[in-house]
Amino acid sequence: MIILLSIHPIGQLFAILVAFYALYLGGQRTKSLHYNESISFKREHHVVAGAIALISMLGGIAAGFIMV
Repeated sequence: MIILLSIHPIGQLFAILVAFYALYLGGQRTKSLHYNESISFKREHHVVAGAIALISMLGGIAAGFIMV
């Protein structure tokens, strides 16, 4: 039972870390567009990281409700 209860917080932490990575990539895009810095924007990485973060956060919320 302890293992099942520890899956949810670990998954949520993973989702938050991936979301911060997507936020970092979005910041790189903002710098290149608005501050005229020559920074390459990794659009594919940004999209994939954002999708993984959103889907895993929603899955974590659902798993948390089911466990409680």
